Amino acid sequence: MHDRRHFPPRLAVLTGPADLEDPAKSKALTQIALHPIHPDSTASRLHPKTRLEQGHTIYLRYDNGPSNNAKPANPTSISPFNIHQSKSHTELRTHGPAIDIARLEVNSPVRVVDDQKQLDRRARTARFLGLRAPELDDPTFARQVLQRLLTDAFRRPVDTDTLDQYTTLVLDRVREQDGRRLEDGLHLAVRMALCSPRFLYRGRTDGQLDAYDLASRLSYFLHGSPPDATLLAKAADGSLTTPDVLESQARRLLKSGKTKNFLDSFLGQWLDLRLLPDIMPDQRLLQNFSDRHFTAVQQEPALFVKEILDKNHPLETFIDPDFTYLNRRTAQLYRIDFAKSDVIKRAKIPKGGRHGGLLGMAAVRLATANGVDTQPVLRGAWLLENILGKPTPPPPPDVPAVEPDTTGATTIRELLDRHAADASCASCHQHIDPVGFALENFDPIGRWRDHYPIYQPLQDGTTKTLQGLPVDAIGTMTDGATFQDVTDLKAYLITSIDLFSHCLAEKLLTYATGRIPTYPDRLLLEAVVAEVKANGNGFQDFIVNIILSEAFATK
Repeated sequence: MHDRRHFPPRLAVLTGPADLEDPAKSKALTQIALHPIHPDSTASRLHPKTRLEQGHTIYLRYDNGPSNNAKPANPTSISPFNIHQSKSHTELRTHGPAIDIARLEVNSPVRVVDDQKQLDRRARTARFLGLRAPELDDPTFARQVLQRLLTDAFRRPVDTDTLDQYTTLVLDRVREQDGRRLEDGLHLAVRMALCSPRFLYRGRTDGQLDAYDLASRLSYFLHGSPPDATLLAKAADGSLTTPDVLESQARRLLKSGKTKNFLDSFLGQWLDLRLLPDIMPDQRLLQNFSDRHFTAVQQEPALFVKEILDKNHPLETFIDPDFTYLNRRTAQLYRIDFAKSDVIKRAKIPKGGRHGGLLGMAAVRLATANGVDTQPVLRGAWLLENILGKPTPPPPPDVPAVEPDTTGATTIRELLDRHAADASCASCHQHIDPVGFALENFDPIGRWRDHYPIYQPLQDGTTKTLQGLPVDAIGTMTDGATFQDVTDLKAYLITSIDLFSHCLAEKLLTYATGRIPTYPDRLLLEAVVAEVKANGNGFQDFIVNIILSEAFATK
């Protein structure tokens, strides 16, 4: 007596991608026919008709069989339990009947139709070329398309000679061989334009930028994209080169809500945040550190700097703010009471505290460590270059790096003191070490610590964290300033904010122009720093004044 679930047997015919690893579990299959099989063993014929996409095949499935297993159409392997392989009536009762496939024929094509990729390609081509009036011949239409294309690609109106050259290229391509379409010639023109120096480079002539190059520099600086129609119009009438119009356009771009590219790219380069995806924190530091922690850590600096920019907060806010952006995961790192939510929100924090600002931000501390331990030399060199604007030369090639003593028997300060005893090392370490030690209270993921950890393996395979030697963050600058920890370093930077301002000005100008500032550039930036400081030291004003400087408008 057979299981009624398998009667009457039903054969399903489906279509789907030919490279499915497990068709039985795939949701990518589309059923095109479901055919009941008569139990009297009479042969049945089934004639489904379907659209078969490129790269797809036909699958056959015993729809109400015991395993409901879809397989590619192959008569030798259709059924998971072929009747000829069943050796006993018990197996038949257990597994149900099988379906034998005598022959499978595919007759095609009944009609050729575009698949989805072809439809998408045609839609993109139509959007790219635009509508073609019936009366336009190939040369006229090609010229119309190229004038728009080359103007966009070269970020300025294309001259007649260049347009003639590209039009001739397109038409010659079409005439080379019978059957070539105008689109084939335009495809070649697009490739040629994308290889042109006028597309690949901006500001190719020495000296002052013209209005169109100035528009491109401004737009790529603040938006990371080509100039919009408004900027190009100001370039066309020549007004963009006047200070009032340049300032109004700069502020328009800053207030447009499209500064994400600028913030992500600039902060990634300036603060080394681009290193974060390659850092894997030691699980002994925080066992449940996950991708969600990483996401929150990466979002904090962008949201923090965006507010400073949008609200024109003073530059001192970078160092010692009274706010940051947290969710429950970053709050866990900072040991701050916060709502149990993954949504990042603005949070008030006390000024003068350990956390907050660039120096106390988890993303920066994580980017300046290696995920396992901290090294004052690396953090100190980073701070000198990116906060104080006093980069140090690379170490001599024959001097080995100073590695922390993981046993906890020797402090990193003792190791560095021995290292700096070498006269060739002392000249740099007297600048690097003090500020590097000021950040030692932050562990590799940005948490505060008063002692170094010692990890003791246990017999059950787990690790016990013991309290090691105390962290010594005391330092003395070369100008005599002393501090006990990062809070004193923050206070030092606030009273010496011009050091940070000059550093930030050079970083912004380098990012905007793609070149290292020259000595005349630095003199111009000194004037910018002084003027902005006299008028509130706002970050948005700071950027605008850099844009108005001669250094910004020079190749």
